[in-house]
Amino acid sequence: MKLWNDIIGDSMAFLIVIVSLAIFVFIAKFVMDNLDMFQQTFAIHFNLPYLGHYTSRPIQFMYMIALSVLVGALATGIPGWLANSRLRGVVRKQRKEIENLQRELESLRQPPVETRPLTEPTLEEKAEKPATPSDWREEI
Repeated sequence: MKLWNDIIGDSMAFLIVIVSLAIFVFIAKFVMDNLDMFQQTFAIHFNLPYLGHYTSRPIQFMYMIALSVLVGALATGIPGWLANSRLRGVVRKQRKEIENLQRELESLRQPPVETRPLTEPTLEEKAEKPATPSDWREEI
């Protein structure tokens, strides 16, 4: 079984390849069965009031289908690409904000550095040494 997994790799990718090949075979069979229809030519006529009329040169039907697929792909791809690039900018800003907040959180987690003069005794030193009347005078 391991050899089979090494040969085909990811099972989902293998399934996609098989389905894609089946679709390609069906499209090729359809085109070959209808080849004479795809080779027919036609012209596009525009009859605009007050502007005249326009007639295109003859175009083969298969080129018209290919052109319509290309225009459809562009019509759906360009807005999708623009939305994707806008979302990438939003994600980039959010990542920077997260990094800044994580740095701030780390700085708040670290205990503050106490700055005391070196001559001042610590609390432990004060607790070890009993208080004398001379110490009381210094505090006042």
